[in-house]
Amino acid sequence: MSQPRPPMNSRPYDHSAQSELGSGQSSPSAPGVSGSPQHWETRYRRRRLSAGIGLVALAALILAVVSGGGASSHRLRHGARSSGSRFIGNAPGGPIEGLGNWTPAQTAAVGRVLRYAPFVTQGSRRRRDVALTFDDGPSTFTPQVLSILRREHAPATFFQIGRSARQYPDIAREVLAAGLPIGDHTETHPALAGLSPAQQRTEILDGAKSVQSYGAPYPRLFRPPYGSFNPATEKLARGHHMLTIMWTVDTRDFSQPGAHKIVFTALSGAKPGAIILMHDGGGPRGETVAALPRIIHVLRHRRFRLVTVPQLVLDDPPERTQSAPQSGAG
Repeated sequence: MSQPRPPMNSRPYDHSAQSELGSGQSSPSAPGVSGSPQHWETRYRRRRLSAGIGLVALAALILAVVSGGGASSHRLRHGARSSGSRFIGNAPGGPIEGLGNWTPAQTAAVGRVLRYAPFVTQGSRRRRDVALTFDDGPSTFTPQVLSILRREHAPATFFQIGRSARQYPDIAREVLAAGLPIGDHTETHPALAGLSPAQQRTEILDGAKSVQSYGAPYPRLFRPPYGSFNPATEKLARGHHMLTIMWTVDTRDFSQPGAHKIVFTALSGAKPGAIILMHDGGGPRGETVAALPRIIHVLRHRRFRLVTVPQLVLDDPPERTQSAPQSGAG
């Protein structure tokens, strides 16, 4: 009768154990028996098993890296789908979002809306899209806003005052370099409804020229300061192929109510198709800078997709009849 096989964690099999076997008895096929056919078969099988496990682990690792990279790429381009943007990078001064230089589809969408809507206060509600907008820049606070947008991979649209663009051309170029849409906010920020049609024309066109002076494309979007406009304003903007963009939510950040209040107002009015008004210029904007990350985080937590105004117009074309917001902001 053969000796029982030694446990796997025992010391290597002792060849002297053969002397304890009766004559004619075979030695146990225990692992570690040098020269035994069973020993070599066992070792071969174990090596094949180890190699197989190693290959499976390597394949799993490669798959994880590829899948993770793909997911990261997707988040980078789409902001985890809540931003709805094709992000290119987040290096300082580099592009944030690839929709700023006006795709043909966006240009066509603006043209379609211009034919039936004198102005836009919000997009349709068929998607959970929200557009963040900033007025009165560029200013020394604009780079801080851009830094947050880069870090959060969040798109936005800027409506610039012409004289501010001329005062801070390098900062204006930062917005352009980020690939974000830039709209006309007049040359000197007057209440247009109180001006003659000729004066309004000068303000709108001079503002457009100032935006173009640092290399930005002709602005296809226009926002009247203070939300002040009349039929002459609508006719001028439409005649110069600019879509008038108002807002759904006025955060009233210009009054410096505190960062918490700005966050509360922005989030309280957020809904599918909303256009949120904030400011990156026209005064101290530290509270807006402090509020912005929280606004972005909560909107995304609520499953909103952040988009530019051109993308909103394309994906969520506005209703034909809309009510103008109350004047006083912008």
